[in-house]
Amino acid sequence: MAEDIAQLVTDLSPYVSAAVAAYGVRVLEKATDDSAEAGVAWGRRILQRIFGTREEDAPGPIQDLAERPDDADLQAMLCATIGKALRQDDELIQEIRTFLAVAASQGASRAALTVTASAADQAQQAVQGSGSQINTFHAPGSG
Repeated sequence: MAEDIAQLVTDLSPYVSAAVAAYGVRVLEKATDDSAEAGVAWGRRILQRIFGTREEDAPGPIQDLAERPDDADLQAMLCATIGKALRQDDELIQEIRTFLAVAASQGASRAALTVTASAADQAQQAVQGSGSQINTFHAPGSG
């Protein structure tokens, strides 16, 4: 079951990260925005189902990610919080699976691939999203 939840969190991560990036801390407010890209709208629905709709402050992981939406560590923290919520509620797991299936059937695209590179030697790479990546590293000045 833990592996199943981990995969579910991986599948929903691009949606919820895109929703927080688009809406910020207001992602849980009840108002809807019909102009939002479908993947972002599904991410918002998923977050609202997990954390509820509210006008007051969003949970800490959402607030933190809203301030720095490209931070892979903060995205992972939000996913860990979501995973914890899923482990406590079998009904919620089924609802989120249904959300993801409907989103996919409606052609909602997952968030665009985000790549963050760090370290002077360019040896560390972090990738979030779906797809693949090929890295070729060269010594400075060699190509």
